[in-house]
Parts: sequence; C-alpha cells; structure tokens
Amino acid sequence: LNKALEFSEGNSFRVIVSGRQGYDEPCTEAFAMKKYLTEKGLSEERIILEERAADTKENVRFSYEIIK
Repeated sequence: LNKALEFSEGNSFRVIVSGRQGYDEPCTEAFAMKKYLTEKGLSEERIILEERAADTKENVRFSYEIIK
C-alpha cells in the first residue's frame, strides 16, 4: 500500500484494492486497504474496490477485468 501511495504521487492514476472478507475479519480486505490509503491522503475517487477475490489468483483475475 505504501508503494501504491508513492506511485500515485503527482499523477492521476487510480489504485485497485482487492480482497474479500475472511470468516474472522470485520470487513473486506479491499475495504481495509481503502481505509488505510484514504487515511494517508489518497482521495476515495482514485480507489477502486474489488471485493470478490478469495486468493492471489483471483486478485489478479478480477483486477484485470477492471483494468480492461
């Protein structure tokens, strides 16, 4: 997430955060990452939530669908 913040400085790129809610987690991983990024100053409009992915393979697959 810190690298995403660094990369997004000085441009208008959007950031995709990906991950669903685990059985023992209070929110989706994507939402937790969005919260962290917004607390560090990235505007909500620049963050895209992908909340279906259950593993790394799905993170890539679902995020790629958004990118296309």
